[in-house]
Amino acid sequence: MNTLTEPIPVNFSKNNSRPPRLPKELEQLSYAKALGFILFSISMLVIPAVLSYETWQSTLSIPAKIPLMFVLLFLSQQGFHLMAWIGHEGFHLNLHQTNISAFTLECFLHP
Repeated sequence: MNTLTEPIPVNFSKNNSRPPRLPKELEQLSYAKALGFILFSISMLVIPAVLSYETWQSTLSIPAKIPLMFVLLFLSQQGFHLMAWIGHEGFHLNLHQTNISAFTLECFLHP
């Protein structure tokens, strides 16, 4: 028996009927939540990047700058990752009810 090619049996419930469904509130559009996520992503990108630039320009010694810069740039790349995620969803036209609005958001938000 080859375990790499065998399908893994998944038992979702006692009667093995369907996978669990997401709650209805997660399937509804929320512009406030979407705007909050976009602003959070932008702040995760911009704030650590500005702080890392200020750290580099500071009078701290190089051994003190390196760990701080590492942490700040790591946080900033997470912001890039979140912005790319938003752009990816816009590419699939999931950001808005109308396709042209979703595509326009994707064009402006994708890094």
